[in-house]
Amino acid sequence: MSNKFKWIFLYGGLGWGVPFACIMYVIREIQDKPMAFGSLPAFLITCILGGMFFGAIIFKYVLKNKTSD
Repeated sequence: MSNKFKWIFLYGGLGWGVPFACIMYVIREIQDKPMAFGSLPAFLITCILGGMFFGAIIFKYVLKNKTSD
């Protein structure tokens, strides 16, 4: 696994996507509304993919600022 993908997956997918899915799950349960996308696994996968997208943007930003120092 490349360092870039590992960083994006750990910091974006797992670091942002999973906590976001858990927080949204609790909020939806408190509001007594059905889970988005119909089930928790589908929502979790969607959040992880969204987190990886977020992680890729942050990786690009960090890499750009790191090289400009």
